[in-house]
Amino acid sequence: MFSLPVTGQFGSVPAAGQATAYSDGVGKFWVQTPGGARCSGEYQVRDPSPALVVPGKCTNGKSGQIVITRTANLMSGSAIVRLSDGTRGQFVFGDLTYGQTFGAGGSAQVR
Repeated sequence: MFSLPVTGQFGSVPAAGQATAYSDGVGKFWVQTPGGARCSGEYQVRDPSPALVVPGKCTNGKSGQIVITRTANLMSGSAIVRLSDGTRGQFVFGDLTYGQTFGAGGSAQVR
């Protein structure tokens, strides 16, 4: 088992969380805004694909799709989220920084 930090934002609201890979091959992740809903999901750790599309659910009833792009070593990457109410999010995990991935004030386009 190992865990990686997740940081980013929903809209312009900062959010942070964690991605954890378990020895049974299931990965779980969550992110939360300060005082807000917690959104989470699962993925297959052993999937060798650099890009994954997984569902996510939030404690406030919203749900959405998450497009995860991983680096070659599968230990870092980014995620772009679109929730059922149209809220968009951008996140990085592992060794990547938000600025490296999305640039200062970057904006993801999920349609």
